[in-house]
Order: sequence, then C-alpha cells, then structure tokens
Amino acid sequence: MRVARALGQLPAIEQALANGELSYSAVRELTRAATAATEKEWLAAALDKNVREIEDLVAGHGPGSLPSEPPDPTLIKHRMVFEMGPDTFALIHQCRRHVV
Repeated sequence: MRVARALGQLPAIEQALANGELSYSAVRELTRAATAATEKEWLAAALDKNVREIEDLVAGHGPGSLPSEPPDPTLIKHRMVFEMGPDTFALIHQCRRHVV
C-alpha cells in the first residue's frame, strides 16, 4: 500500500515501472526517499543500477533527500539473523521481555 500511495505522487517512477525500466523491488526502494520534488534525481540515479545498488543508494536517505546528499547514519537499518538452540532462544526471549 505504501508504494501504491507513493506512486500517485511519482509519475515518472510509475512510468519507469510500467515500461519495465525498473522492477517493483527497485521502485519499492526508491519510494522510500523520492518525493515529487526529488523524483527526477532519484530516477536518474537509479536507472543504471540493479536492485541491490539501489538499496545501497537509498540507505540513509529519508523522504525528500537527494541521492547526491550524504546518507544519514541514523536512518540506516541493520538486520541480524542467526540460529541458536532452544535454551539460548528461551534466554534471549526472557531478556527481551525485561528490556522492552
């Protein structure tokens, strides 16, 4: 829904999706930062990149920022994935209940 709402304000990115110039995954990333005022810059910066490169380009940018601006480290999300045994999982789950 977020992407669909954003595309209503981003006709050039919507057209690039319709033309097959950008994949949905690329558009999903671009709509995190592009606004009507910055759409052309984001589109130009993304057209020669793959989805992973677009993810890196958007990381650290909020709505309305430009791709040429330095990323804001406080906006960069980090993901941690790891496996553990049931005892460790129970301990972490118990700790999280007390912290959150």
